[in-house]
Amino acid sequence: MVRFSFIVFSFSALLMYTSCGTDTVDSQPNFNDLFVNTSDNIIIPRYAKLQTEIINLSGALEAFDGTEMKLSNLQNQFI
Repeated sequence: MVRFSFIVFSFSALLMYTSCGTDTVDSQPNFNDLFVNTSDNIIIPRYAKLQTEIINLSGALEAFDGTEMKLSNLQNQFI
């Protein structure tokens, strides 16, 4: 049992020693593609949807005259 523990400890120590190196990183990561993808596929479409919803809500607010049907329409646009 002691021999097995010694072998496991030696092997683990050898792996840990060889895995730690002094490699230097020459360049910084480029996140430009990530930012372009995020803006094109997430931010801009959601902003356009928000803008459309605000225009619809504004139209429902301008058409509101106190009737039950207009109130329901305004509440649906708000949600």
